[in-house]
Amino acid sequence: MSSSVDSDINRGYVHFIRSVSSAFNKQKGGMIKSFHSFMTNLIFNLCKLSLVPFLYFYGLLLFIFLRIKLLLAKNKSLSNLHMEATENVSQFISQYPMHLYPIIAKSIEMVFLKKNIRQVVSKLKEGIVELAIGEGTFSSRIFSSDDKLVGLDLNPYSLIHTKKYKHITKRVVADCRTPPIDSCGASFIICNNFLHHITDKENAIKSWAKIAPYAIFNENTIYWASGWVKPFILKLVGLNNAAKKETRHMEEHSLQTLWKKEELRALINQYYDIYEEVSFFNEKAFFLSAVCSALLFCYGPPTPEIQKRVMNSLFGPITKLFTYHIAKTLIEYDAILPRDRDTFICWLVKSKTIGEEFRSGDVNFVCPDCRELLQDNKCHRCDRTFEEKDGMLFLLPKELAEEISYSDNQPNLLREEHL
Repeated sequence: MSSSVDSDINRGYVHFIRSVSSAFNKQKGGMIKSFHSFMTNLIFNLCKLSLVPFLYFYGLLLFIFLRIKLLLAKNKSLSNLHMEATENVSQFISQYPMHLYPIIAKSIEMVFLKKNIRQVVSKLKEGIVELAIGEGTFSSRIFSSDDKLVGLDLNPYSLIHTKKYKHITKRVVADCRTPPIDSCGASFIICNNFLHHITDKENAIKSWAKIAPYAIFNENTIYWASGWVKPFILKLVGLNNAAKKETRHMEEHSLQTLWKKEELRALINQYYDIYEEVSFFNEKAFFLSAVCSALLFCYGPPTPEIQKRVMNSLFGPITKLFTYHIAKTLIEYDAILPRDRDTFICWLVKSKTIGEEFRSGDVNFVCPDCRELLQDNKCHRCDRTFEEKDGMLFLLPKELAEEISYSDNQPNLLREEHL
């Protein structure tokens, strides 16, 4: 494998998938080792649960702080983006109880995606591809059962959970940085919350621009990493070098490579015409939401399972009430903040590579190694036949096929909602 691929931050996901797959084959350790593991997990989980009351207390203080800020704000008008996003909050409460970061991000993303996807899909109907679709929970909230699309993801243990969604007609395990799709082989690419996990962004965007005439995707900026609790506070107290070091650590820990907004726009402009661009979730608002993530012991969208169960069951009514009103108020607060330090950007773009004569129809797959068109899942040039398991077509290049395996005897190694 080339050094550029080896050095890509996205390669970290290969190791994760391999560890998930190998977990199925691991034999149990001795009694002493198992007891030690049990006690360690028990103590850690008790520590997690002990912070739940503090999470509600912080939420109450945050809500009061935000209401005062909004009351004193001169500019109280909300953009359409933020106003409509407040109506999406309730859809994410049970999935992310008291976990504000993914609720805010996905509530706002959904507004942009639904508006622009409807605009393009109504013209195309076919040839729609969603890259890095994951377990499909977010995709299912964007598309209706009448929509038909092909879902691609590198992780088969995530992709298998999309089987319950009717809008996904085909599932492909593939490297989404360079999808195994023919030039002009699709009509529309949707790629949400994935580009920031790629180091070689130019090669990925160049590849996408050759596949489909239209695309919609988003990206995190450098302020996503600096907005987490530790780097934000370090910078606040004047420890700039320590803050920069911690910011880089957050990028690496989350398998992300982040750029400035201007750098991202310049790159995209090389291969696409930008039809629409919006940014949101100011670094300050992101920090306020990140305190909840820190109290939950997590730095990504998934809410840890043990706190999630307790908050959704034992504290269900108060969790629903707190989460809804705090998240809604934080979106309103983000609306009045300046957009120069936003953590998220969304784009709707038109390829400069593909003209108006593109073919609109079924998605055409190619060999991931030589890019030859497949016939009955076979590449005649490489003499490779790509297998299907559990309704998923495995279109991985040779080096990845050797590293990523899937056991259809144990498909539920990952929870249905883990992204």
